Amino acid sequence: MKRAFLAAPLLLLPAASALPLQPGKWQSTVTILATQMPNAPPIATAMARRPTTVTACITVAQAADGPRALLSGSNGRCHFTSYEMSGGRFHSVMQCAIGTGTMTQTENGTYGATSLDVNGTSVITGRMSMTMKTHTVGRRLGGC
Repeated sequence: MKRAFLAAPLLLLPAASALPLQPGKWQSTVTILATQMPNAPPIATAMARRPTTVTACITVAQAADGPRALLSGSNGRCHFTSYEMSGGRFHSVMQCAIGTGTMTQTENGTYGATSLDVNGTSVITGRMSMTMKTHTVGRRLGGC
């Protein structure tokens, strides 16, 4: 479950546009900048701030559809409620069903054929309520 929260910022990458991704191996690192968790011990929020790096292999067909291939971690539990993209910049709001609650994630960022830079805020409700601010940096590493 923790991995799903840490990977969540990767779920909000932009859809296909005039600036498609290059196919190949992509690496994204998510850093949690701030967390607010009611009644959580300080050690819990400190541990949550460790950067998490994930990789994904994007095929030619997936790259033609933009960064959506990097959304595979959602397993169909998430959907965009708002999405705007223009000139390599994007803003999105996505909602996900997680456990007994929901996560609403707002993202703003930039991307190009071989890189992305995203700032986000996640509001999680349910048994494990929290708010997180994140920064994600991604880049294409080469072929798969």
